[in-house]
Amino acid sequence: MFTRSTPSELKPLEPLMPSPAPSTSAAINMPRRSGPDSSNKSVISNDLKIIGQGLKIIGRGVLQVDGYNGFKRLAGDRADASVRLAFCWAHWRRRFYEIAKGGGAPIAEEALRRIAGLYQIEAQIRGNSAEERRAVRQVESKSVVEDLKTWLAAQLVRASAKSAIAVAIRYGFNHWEGLSCFLEDGRIEIDSNVVERSMRPIALNRKNALFAGHDTGAENWACLASLIETCKLNGVDPQAYLTDVLTKLVNLWPAARIDELMPWTWAPARAA
Repeated sequence: MFTRSTPSELKPLEPLMPSPAPSTSAAINMPRRSGPDSSNKSVISNDLKIIGQGLKIIGRGVLQVDGYNGFKRLAGDRADASVRLAFCWAHWRRRFYEIAKGGGAPIAEEALRRIAGLYQIEAQIRGNSAEERRAVRQVESKSVVEDLKTWLAAQLVRASAKSAIAVAIRYGFNHWEGLSCFLEDGRIEIDSNVVERSMRPIALNRKNALFAGHDTGAENWACLASLIETCKLNGVDPQAYLTDVLTKLVNLWPAARIDELMPWTWAPARAA
């Protein structure tokens, strides 16, 4: 599961222990990446122990996620609607791509063409402030999204209810509110790809690290993943960073100066 949270608003998911506790549990790794306007760029991986389906969200803000149904239940538990879900266009687009790659799928191909128009707009405003991104999306992207929904609704009427294209269209309609969030909030990305890329090294290594062995071990693993991905985000060599920082800690680096060892602070000090 992948999320991107708005800066300084949303705290990690925390396990909610039901009573009585079931005898089995599982854990997931969930990264959170700082938003585009954050001064300190970071990726925070949380090791989450799942007991049954018991998870809750502490805090408020926006979670950018894929279409996993569990997220809807989590946000739906908040009577004050203080947690909003922003769904990922790349996950929806992938459904049309799987249909179109075999050829002879004009509806899927046209849907891909229209979605590509949204990504072209995003490429032009990448790196801009949240206010600038929202303004451009309101002028350019909103009409593309509205036209896409109208056109897909017409195609859905023509398609067989159980066909792959109908299933793909209904997936988007079922997540439409979350897919449209990026139009109203410039902090939100159109998809969660940037966070998924930060998870890729963990996914590639998961067979070697399938079992943490202990809750504390899993938490330590998540801490290391956070440091390594934050180094990459700040253009810092993780090996050089960890070698230097661990050496400083072993030599009794003062706790009052721990902020100086954060990757975004360490790199400029190293270069000076």
